[in-house]
Amino acid sequence: MNNDSKKTFRKAAIGFNIVLVIMVAIVIAAFAIREHNATLTHSTMMVNGDTDVKMLFNEDHKVQKVLTFDDDGEDATDDVKIRNKAIQEYFTPLARQMYDKGYVSGGVLLVTIANDDEITREAMERVLVNSFGKDSDAPPITVLVQTYDESVMPEDDKSAADGLAILKSTLKEKLPDISGIDDLSLDDLAVIAKHYESQLGNICVIGQEPSAKGLIDFEKAYDAALADAGITEEDVLYQAYDFISKDGDLLYSLDIIAGDTEYFYEINASDGAVVSSKTDAADQSKLEEKMPDELEYISEDLAYAVIKVYGKIADSNFFARTIEVVEEKDSTYYSVLAKRNSYTIRCNVEVYTGDILYYDESIF
Repeated sequence: MNNDSKKTFRKAAIGFNIVLVIMVAIVIAAFAIREHNATLTHSTMMVNGDTDVKMLFNEDHKVQKVLTFDDDGEDATDDVKIRNKAIQEYFTPLARQMYDKGYVSGGVLLVTIANDDEITREAMERVLVNSFGKDSDAPPITVLVQTYDESVMPEDDKSAADGLAILKSTLKEKLPDISGIDDLSLDDLAVIAKHYESQLGNICVIGQEPSAKGLIDFEKAYDAALADAGITEEDVLYQAYDFISKDGDLLYSLDIIAGDTEYFYEINASDGAVVSSKTDAADQSKLEEKMPDELEYISEDLAYAVIKVYGKIADSNFFARTIEVVEEKDSTYYSVLAKRNSYTIRCNVEVYTGDILYYDESIF
């Protein structure tokens, strides 16, 4: 190799090394930026049971930090490998461990999701619902999921991340007729949230049907009112109920019409005791309302609209597949199969009221 060839080769080698160094620098910089972004808090989730745990997520919805606030919190998260895992990979194991270690004594976990980005909140909520609802290892508990419309909850401010306070504030705002919300337990609040789920919008209930400790069901409260009034179910022409709260007790408020008399009862939801009762002349306008078998079904388009509102689905992302009327002993509903992006939606919509009786999304 002559001198000119050697010089040319050396120049080429130097040029190649310079390009190589630049490429390595670019790769390192890109990796550093990615690692930096992975540590940024993009959204947060607070889990309230008998102890509190808070997770901070990066923009990929993966856990980048776990915060606990007492020894119970440390114990509840011990041995659960959740850092850098996505929601569907860690939530059920965390819920299972909290349940097994006795940190869900009331049977309810409250999950609060916070982020300014609506799409991120929806994605996190949807994945959480699917992962817990479909996991056979999910513990027998109720999970109350609420989204928080403010900014990301501060890392070091537990009071700002108090999911129970946020839940009570939401219920007081959206259910102003129910007094005494502040005095109720999380178990009672879960029952109320389930009953009014279609009105709340930012709250959904997954897992086991909520049942506060010692809480009787509506049928027992109804029977107690009928027995006190001295009437039978065959006498009843109209009945409706709501929840109310008095002095920290959850009550059933019943309105019953039999004959020409209207009965108003408040029944303690814990023991079935009659708290108050009064009678009045029957409100004929209630009797003039059409009974369900005389009502017209809501339209299929309205059923689709209800599903889109309930699932927070944009019109452009919703594709109906099939819809049919199903008649069962206690209800008649539209059974709907639809598609949302990469998810299959199965939903039952009550044909008279538009109430959501069942809703599930799963990746197809």
